[in-house]
Amino acid sequence: MWKKSRGSDAGNHLLSMMQNMFISQTSNVHSLDAGQVNRNLVLMDNFVSNITMASGEDDTDMNISINKLLASYKTDEIARQAINEAKEAKKKAEEAEAERDNALQQLNEGSKGVVQDLRRELDERDMILSRMRTKRLPVVKDLKVLFL
Repeated sequence: MWKKSRGSDAGNHLLSMMQNMFISQTSNVHSLDAGQVNRNLVLMDNFVSNITMASGEDDTDMNISINKLLASYKTDEIARQAINEAKEAKKKAEEAEAERDNALQQLNEGSKGVVQDLRRELDERDMILSRMRTKRLPVVKDLKVLFL
């Protein structure tokens, strides 16, 4: 194909198409996004296939083919975007759950500390009351003896 079209307008267009195809992919190749490179190459292949299959006499057929390809590509892109948004939403939900669990744990730990302090205080008061009772019992006995 190159040998037959070299030096002509068709050769210039073929060369331009190949240059555009490879230039457009260099940024994706360097970023190592193989999925995006593959999607773009499939799209270009579909464009070229549909354009060459479309009747050269009727531009309407070619426009319909191109519009179908564009719609298909946009649908795929919308689906990919929805999947990415779902992943992001799931990630944010998991982060929110982790924050909630952490807050509950801290609250429980904090309340355990408060409860422990209250129990310690109650134990101290019980001990003081029992000491007071033990000291008071002999006094009460002595008072009973005196008044009886």
